[in-house]
Amino acid sequence: MSRIRSLLNATTSTFPRKCLTTSVLFATGDTISQRIFEGNARSGGGSGGGVGSTRGKSGFGGGGQDYLRSLRMAFHGGVIYAPIMTTWLSLIGGIKMQSKVLQTVVRVAMDQIIIGPILPAVFFTSLTLLEGGDLKKVSEKLSKAWFDTWLVGVAVFTPASVINMTLIAPQNRILFVNAVGLSWNTFLSYKNSRTKSLIEH
Repeated sequence: MSRIRSLLNATTSTFPRKCLTTSVLFATGDTISQRIFEGNARSGGGSGGGVGSTRGKSGFGGGGQDYLRSLRMAFHGGVIYAPIMTTWLSLIGGIKMQSKVLQTVVRVAMDQIIIGPILPAVFFTSLTLLEGGDLKKVSEKLSKAWFDTWLVGVAVFTPASVINMTLIAPQNRILFVNAVGLSWNTFLSYKNSRTKSLIEH
């Protein structure tokens, strides 16, 4: 138990560490997406215009990893996402009510209604611009990917938010979000790459 506590303190005790941890988790999610999910898709789809089909032939599933893509994900996670979420969690964590149940309901509702729709939009905008796209590409990607990504996010993060707001200590909430978010980051990476491929083809 003490080792777990030491790990939590080491990765979340300061803002820079939170940013670094988030950056690593975003890059990890992208790596999982590329090497497992997209790699499997490429191995079954030949050399056509599938996701990431322009990469090399090393790595799992017959496709090499796009490390620049992973770096873009890492940049977004550490420089854009982590500061937003750290500030947001601090803000809604300051909401105090006599009823713990009502307090949780209000916090979760704010989380899903306010920040929930914003984060996917920020993600697709950020990644498109980092990929060298223009505002037209941003608009196209948002029109194709934002709404259903937000719906999946609601399904994933509503129960996660309840747990986060009731059972997790404030200083560890960003780490919990990241732990849940590893699978979410994988999904986001795949969704971004798939949507980019659909737009380009």
